[in-house]
Amino acid sequence: MDEQNQVLWTTNVSNIAASNSTTAQLQNSGNLVLQENTSGSMLWQSLQHPCDTLLQQMKLTLNKTNGEKTELTSWRSPQDPSIGEFSASLDRLSIPEVFVWRGEQQYWRSGPWNGQIFLGTPGMNTAWKMWNDGNITSLIDPQISNPIFHTDILRCIHIGLLCVQEHAIDRPTMTKVISMLNSETLNLPPPKQPAFIQRQVMLDVESSHISDRLFSINYVSLTRVQAR
Repeated sequence: MDEQNQVLWTTNVSNIAASNSTTAQLQNSGNLVLQENTSGSMLWQSLQHPCDTLLQQMKLTLNKTNGEKTELTSWRSPQDPSIGEFSASLDRLSIPEVFVWRGEQQYWRSGPWNGQIFLGTPGMNTAWKMWNDGNITSLIDPQISNPIFHTDILRCIHIGLLCVQEHAIDRPTMTKVISMLNSETLNLPPPKQPAFIQRQVMLDVESSHISDRLFSINYVSLTRVQAR
């Protein structure tokens, strides 16, 4: 149903949508799309409505004019998918910032976005920096003193970095990940730069006059007007 409670699509178990020309399609990206067959226009898509998980291509959005926003919401319990007490969303500040709320109380904040990272979460690129510095063993808890476990831990870190590479085509499939975890002899390729080095979360902050889309500093341009 849309915001006016009008039926867009049903499973056709009732007669309400017997003549409805809308179809639902689950795309390879995981996006569930409701499409009007006659015009081909998209009526609704799940990627614009995140629930408890922020999938690739999903956005946290904020409209500066009317305050409307999308947010992540936790489950009430592992067995109950209804909305729980935790939520995450952008706040209406001059500089975008992500907040996690527990009910009405602020639980966590990301720090302001500087165009590349959230300043309050520098630890997100710690593993990548240590990997490049050849100091990845510093991530291991000092309480784990047995070197036998170090090999397995370092392999898991290596696989984790492969899974968060910038380009999806470089990331291993889940079948490949399982093979990597189960085999100690399978050679692992060196990881490439993670996606969160340039952007930790996709933001879409809108107003009635301007739409600021913060993806990467590489897309910034400057136009200067000169009189003749």
